[in-house]
Amino acid sequence: KGANILVDPNGEIKLADFGMAKHIAACSSMLSFKGSPYWMAPEVVMNSNGYSLPVDIWSLGCTILEMATSKPPWSQYEGVAAIFKIGNSKDSPEIPDHLSNDAKCFIKLCLQRDPSARLTALQLLDHPFVRDQGTARVGNFSLTNEAFSNTLDGSCTPTALELHPKRTI
Repeated sequence: KGANILVDPNGEIKLADFGMAKHIAACSSMLSFKGSPYWMAPEVVMNSNGYSLPVDIWSLGCTILEMATSKPPWSQYEGVAAIFKIGNSKDSPEIPDHLSNDAKCFIKLCLQRDPSARLTALQLLDHPFVRDQGTARVGNFSLTNEAFSNTLDGSCTPTALELHPKRTI
């Protein structure tokens, strides 16, 4: 989720939580029910056969939606209702029309309800949405306080389009 993406004063990005990935050394399939409801993959909610790394790919798709809209997917539902919707429907979160075709395709690949149909992280790195970002893949970004002047008090998180209005995501 977006709250786990940290940006330091130098613009360096750090991930604060790796979800399922942090458990991979311990076992190949988890049977517990942990997570943030709005980013939970259907197999986590259903918890019928356990789950593994594809849950983080689902969460990646949800995080991209959160970054594009300033709210988590399924946010129109309260936590338990969102869990019910994720686990008991065939729906996927709505993908905004204003996103580029590459972004929409990438998100759809992440949000496949069948975990075996989701691409791996390595496969997603070769998707045009990631591969064709050019300088956006440079590890050290130049961010200024002016870019976040309305967010320093924590009242609002700007969307990627607000931060970069000429860039398509």
